Amino acid sequence: MKPQKTYLIILLTLFICSCKNDIKKEAATINKTSVVKNVIKTVSTIENLQNITPINLEEFKTWFPSQLINMQKVSVVAAPLSANDISGTVAKYQGDKTNKMQITLYDCAGKNGAMILGQYTLYKNMKVDNESAYKIEKSFTKNGMMGVETFHKDRKFSDISFLYRDRLALNIKAYETDREMVWKAIEDLKLKKLINN
Repeated sequence: MKPQKTYLIILLTLFICSCKNDIKKEAATINKTSVVKNVIKTVSTIENLQNITPINLEEFKTWFPSQLINMQKVSVVAAPLSANDISGTVAKYQGDKTNKMQITLYDCAGKNGAMILGQYTLYKNMKVDNESAYKIEKSFTKNGMMGVETFHKDRKFSDISFLYRDRLALNIKAYETDREMVWKAIEDLKLKKLINN
């Protein structure tokens, strides 16, 4: 095994283990065998992604639809980590009233994209399924997405983080929006088209 590969496995394992206490606080459980398997797979994925040119800001701007559900696109700007040579963007959508949505999207390709991939791979190991009168927290795997959804019923606030096909890392925050409509917006994003261009 190459020293670089060994270093990446150790680094990702330490990162995942360091997050263990936070995960317990969120009532999530982690299968240690699954973690190790995912770390090894992630190292291989990172090596492949480093040879792919990441999506640039102009491509993100033309890809985001002008409207999602009943909300109009307000802005598409570089994401905070873009300063570290990580390709990413933040898109904001606004509805008629107080409903709005913010989509933070990072491309895990390129030299520095591995930092994001390592963080979002954590969601593959999380198993969350909690519901109370006020809040829903669920892990999910569907249509190439693996992540965690939190929905506050009283405020109609969604916070969804997921990894799409081990390439795109997304966080979606939706305010004053029905849960079903947020998922409709995610479907309308056509993520597959973004990475197949």
